Amino acid sequence: MHWTEDHLRAAGYSPVTSEHVGTGLTSDQLAEAAVRESDNTALNLLLEKLGGPRALGTALRQIGDDPTDPVNVESALNEISPGSTADTTTPAAFTANLEVIPSGDVLNNRERDTLVEWMSGNATGDTLIRAGAPAGWGRGRRHFWRCRGNPKRRHRTGFHQPFAAELRGRPA
Repeated sequence: MHWTEDHLRAAGYSPVTSEHVGTGLTSDQLAEAAVRESDNTALNLLLEKLGGPRALGTALRQIGDDPTDPVNVESALNEISPGSTADTTTPAAFTANLEVIPSGDVLNNRERDTLVEWMSGNATGDTLIRAGAPAGWGRGRRHFWRCRGNPKRRHRTGFHQPFAAELRGRPA
């Protein structure tokens, strides 16, 4: 996939895609950049390829997530109006997604292992996730989410490695 400097400017933080404007990256490379590096342009390009925020919302509802309301792409999704549910979720929905997506029937074994690896090797938020874990535990994370009722508060969430280890080798 390819993009322009305009994509980078619109998305904001784009540490990986900014280095590959002329050469582009594969969808897998963009997904890894979005997960490991929180690369906004990578996320936007993948969302566009998949049908946009509306298609993401449809996919989330198919796995039982009705509260999450994806509306915008980066960086517009960071502007939350009081009282709006656009680009927000609930703690329960986000927690359920962390359980269902990597451990349920949503992914096959290869996809599950790749996601857990990317989440476990993140470049952002590591200090925050590790702060609550016993020494020596690995971690996986997915970065910010916004909770309804307090749109100015962002949260980091993730899982710790004993859970991730249980996922590896699980039947698809």
